[in-house]
Amino acid sequence: MCNKKALDTGKDLLIRRYKRHLRLEDEGKYQPHWYENAFDAPEDPIISGPGFFDFAHWGLVPFWVKDQDQMIQTRGRTVNAKAETVFELPSFRESILRRRCLVPATGFFEHMHLNSRTNIPFFIQVPSMEIFSFAGIWDLWKDPVTRLPYYSYSILTVPANALMSRIHNSKKRMPLVLQPGLEEEWIRPDLPQEEVRDILKIPGPPMVAHSVSRLITSRVDNPDQPAVQAFQPWPELEGADFSATEETTPPA
Repeated sequence: MCNKKALDTGKDLLIRRYKRHLRLEDEGKYQPHWYENAFDAPEDPIISGPGFFDFAHWGLVPFWVKDQDQMIQTRGRTVNAKAETVFELPSFRESILRRRCLVPATGFFEHMHLNSRTNIPFFIQVPSMEIFSFAGIWDLWKDPVTRLPYYSYSILTVPANALMSRIHNSKKRMPLVLQPGLEEEWIRPDLPQEEVRDILKIPGPPMVAHSVSRLITSRVDNPDQPAVQAFQPWPELEGADFSATEETTPPA
């Protein structure tokens, strides 16, 4: 599962990368961050169509959720959507067909579990792209009391490749990173279901990883010692090499 990520880039670079602009009312929303936890329901820039960035909370809330209590319970379970079941589950099946999006990131975090007491955090990047795109889906929920809109999203996950199987060795899954040439295709509103399924099977760009400090669990975004900074004194990792690039999805 992918529930911690980074987007530590300036607004201007983000705009150039995606050729989208921030709406006037959203100008103050975008803040670069080294570390973000999905269970805090952060509000992030996403791309769901031409022209502009949208902002949505991480943890998808389906349109049919009844009230605030159900909304809070639901969003903690919908941080990710499994590619294998996304077309069947009620929370996701309409969004995967009609409401797909790109989720910009500069990297994401995952833990290697060695035993019940020891886990090592890693930061994973795409060396060919300073900013890359997770395949996402979004939805719009309206609070039945206030009638205020709540936009939210989920990141698609797929079986882990060789690199991520070593790192995320407990569940062996990873987020789906799209090849740049597939980004605009992914958000095409008229994309047929079979072509959506095909994209979910296409290997993404190569990735690299390095271990980081356990201080990332403090959720403190410290610009003087960012969470993404390499941290190597793990005796358990002596001699291990995570610099070799890997495809982001296994061969079909």
